[in-house]
Amino acid sequence: MRIAAKSFRKSTNKHSLLELHREHAGLHKRVASRLGVDASYVSRVASGERVSARIMQALLSDLSRLHKRES
Repeated sequence: MRIAAKSFRKSTNKHSLLELHREHAGLHKRVASRLGVDASYVSRVASGERVSARIMQALLSDLSRLHKRES
């Protein structure tokens, strides 16, 4: 579902977009560090290039936590 540009600009300010980006920027590295794997492997799992239920669960858990904090 696409959000209309005007609606998006009204509901989201630049500050919150930058905060969201900063929080997501280190996601792969944080998950990799916690699970003892390389961040590039986490990135490959996230993109669907590789498969790992454990890493995918950790990614989804962290994303869920970040989005709850944003709400």
